[in-house]
Amino acid sequence: MSKCTSVTCNFGVTGISPTHCCKLCHMTPGHHGPMCKKQPFKCASCNNQVTGVHPSHCCNKCATHPGQHGPHCQQKLVAAANAGLNLSGTWKNAAGADRVQIQQVGNQFTCTSAAMSWSPAVGTLTGQMITYQTGMTGISGTVQVDGRRIDFSNGCAWVRL
Repeated sequence: MSKCTSVTCNFGVTGISPTHCCKLCHMTPGHHGPMCKKQPFKCASCNNQVTGVHPSHCCNKCATHPGQHGPHCQQKLVAAANAGLNLSGTWKNAAGADRVQIQQVGNQFTCTSAAMSWSPAVGTLTGQMITYQTGMTGISGTVQVDGRRIDFSNGCAWVRL
């Protein structure tokens, strides 16, 4: 994976656009559309994310002394973003009070909500990407690196309580 060519973006190119993380970031650098996978870009010398301190490394020190980190390094692991996510628990719609319960076993999960007409919905987690069916409609989403927010293709977002 290569890094998004937008100067203000630290995500990787995932195929939506040949040079950028998504089409919106191509047109408006640093802004991300609903289809953007927001995939962290890995440091060239360690397993941390590139966060903007250096264009290809997690920090300036790691660029000159691989594996060593300076005071401005955020040391956000890429591995944490891509493995071991557990979505089980209570979530809420970021724009309202509706609550959603997620029960996950392996990479399969079930979402339930007393307030939602689509409940229950069954889905799959692959890396940071989730997909689930709500009746005839398939919804996809991206779990943020810290596992506390899911941004969906329909513009909705859930935050973990």
